[in-house]
Amino acid sequence: AIHIATSSQLPDPRLCMTGEERSLELMRQSWVNRPFTTEERSRLDNIKRLCRGVAADIALLCLELEQSSDQVSFLHPLPRQHLSEDDEGYVPAPLDEDEATAYLRGLEVLPYCHRRRLTREEEYRTIGTTSWNSGSGRVIKDRIDVDQCLVSADSVKSITQTLQSLTTKQPRTSISPPFPLDTLTGSNLEEEMYRELRESWSQHCNTENISLKANAEAVILQCRRDVDRYLGTTKEYLKTTLSPDASSKDHWHSNSLSFLRHANIIPTASHSDYAIMACYPRHIQDFNPILSDAAVELVKEALFVWLELCVLQDKLRRLELCLEKRLNEDLLRELAVSRTWIASSHPYWLVFEVEGCLQIRPEQYAVAQRLIDNPGDIVQLNMGLGKTRVILPMLVLHWSFQNDQGNRTTIQVPRIHILSQLLVEATEFFHHTLVASVLSVKM
Repeated sequence: AIHIATSSQLPDPRLCMTGEERSLELMRQSWVNRPFTTEERSRLDNIKRLCRGVAADIALLCLELEQSSDQVSFLHPLPRQHLSEDDEGYVPAPLDEDEATAYLRGLEVLPYCHRRRLTREEEYRTIGTTSWNSGSGRVIKDRIDVDQCLVSADSVKSITQTLQSLTTKQPRTSISPPFPLDTLTGSNLEEEMYRELRESWSQHCNTENISLKANAEAVILQCRRDVDRYLGTTKEYLKTTLSPDASSKDHWHSNSLSFLRHANIIPTASHSDYAIMACYPRHIQDFNPILSDAAVELVKEALFVWLELCVLQDKLRRLELCLEKRLNEDLLRELAVSRTWIASSHPYWLVFEVEGCLQIRPEQYAVAQRLIDNPGDIVQLNMGLGKTRVILPMLVLHWSFQNDQGNRTTIQVPRIHILSQLLVEATEFFHHTLVASVLSVKM
């Protein structure tokens, strides 16, 4: 409501977007799969009053949120004593035809920033049609090419290999202790469990000793400086490439693109936009329409490098904290983590890592990939190894994006079955991690 009330035609310098655009972003992240509470409906009504006759896109999105919430109300019946007078007999407001007409007419008459447009599914659910079928009619000749970013994936790989080389492995020299359990000769199940436990014990006893090299602290600090420098270079490349003012000085569309940017019809890319463009590359030309297809590919590569550097920066901060607090076991465990999957094949996992300030561990990826490759399989993992907070979000993101191919055209809403004891905590976690993320994944 504050963003709507204080919005203007010019973007906020820190947000790189207007209050209206920020409101749309926040409202999409407020989508819920349960009925709204009385307080939530009151706040939604306040937003509708503020945007009436001013921001038709927000008014329609309010309707979409209300309809989505009301459609699942039958799954959440409340005893009559828990219903307030406002809750009892509540019916969502119908479509305001004036707002729908204003929205569609605005798209026809005025050039629109893509941030202020509803998605295809939001338009279908609110006004029953879509404006995405017609093209913009804009014809751009002589699209420009750009140079490759000075920081490449090889730079990220080099730092990763440097960190992995900070540990040394040595075979155990001591005699392994005997297996502590007596032989089980009962049922077949007991014998199978005994065999698995014995194999696990043998593997544990043969595990190599891992130690830290003497120069580890100095190398970690140097890697941190290198990553910060690479991040600055990559951000500057993305800024100058995605900004028409900087990248098209000699192009004949230069002046018109500059005017469109000042009018916020062509938006200024923020860090959140970088993450979205990595998953939806077609948005790259929304920020610089004169980029050639080859230039778009180079920008996409730079976006992946930027995201991987953000993950590395978070990793180095954790390593520095372990050094400061002398947490040697945590330090060795963190150094052992490396990416075992291809970032370009799963950009949404990379965004998940950046937003969560984490790095997917090899065993977590192995479990997730096993479930993806073998639908219906059951996999067991010890408590505390990231089943709920890492692996499940990975699976939700995969099945949300697997048929999307970079376009928001295929609608898939994953469904998760959770034990009742964990339901409340898990629901809140998934909402903050997925729904309220930059990707706004519904579930």
